[in-house]
Amino acid sequence: MKRSCSLLVATDLDGTLLGPGEAFTGEARTFLQKLVSLGALVVPVTAKSVWEIVVVWREVLGLAGEPLIAIAESGGAIYAPPGTLRSPTGYESELNLEYVEIGARLGEVEDAIDYVASACQGFRRLSKAGPLEASRITGLPPGRAAIAAKRRYLEVLWHPDQKCMEAAEARALELRLYTHRSTRLLHVGAHGGKRRALERLLIEPWARDCKLLVAIGDMDADEEMLEIADIAVHVPSNPEKRPARPVYRIPSPLPAPHAIAWIVERILEPRLPL
Repeated sequence: MKRSCSLLVATDLDGTLLGPGEAFTGEARTFLQKLVSLGALVVPVTAKSVWEIVVVWREVLGLAGEPLIAIAESGGAIYAPPGTLRSPTGYESELNLEYVEIGARLGEVEDAIDYVASACQGFRRLSKAGPLEASRITGLPPGRAAIAAKRRYLEVLWHPDQKCMEAAEARALELRLYTHRSTRLLHVGAHGGKRRALERLLIEPWARDCKLLVAIGDMDADEEMLEIADIAVHVPSNPEKRPARPVYRIPSPLPAPHAIAWIVERILEPRLPL
């Protein structure tokens, strides 16, 4: 990374940049691209796999011409263009990205994931699902769902019975796995979550040159990442069910995908060089 970095913006995707169904608006795209043009480095930090991130980055966010640095699968690995990371542990030739693994691969914790999923009969695992079943799990069209199913570090579990989801979550916590339960899904992996991966990213020499760390998120899974930021912004994804946020968070009055325009215009642009 040879260019100067005015801000490093670590942002969640679903519910933060992207609205329901990965919705994004022309206005949001304009403000995001303006943020990048002013020297901000935008780093997706998300539960999505790197293959999903690439699709969103190029086709939804409109940043195909910008180098992609991302933390995938809620902290499972950091991906970046070749030559970006000091000590990469692998190279994804399909995407031309090198990576540093932060967590164990799913195959290394198969017995633990099986134990979590055996809380009830009928659990579905996204990493083992075909396109149609993956579509039912994720709510995405089959083609996109098949990309979502390409996972290495974070399993996505689904069951129609919420009591079964609670039992599986308890088993995951018992094993001290990374665990996050959303409204419909349970995420389980053997790593330290988004904050630990972001802290690993911040030791890169080029990252230390960024003048401020901005973190943007909407879920409990983003909380620890927000805690280490110089500027932390909370995007309301489900306000009626959200607890009160700590006072040092800046609450966006707008949900995704409209939040990014407000964040750039009101919070970030005043801190960027003209």
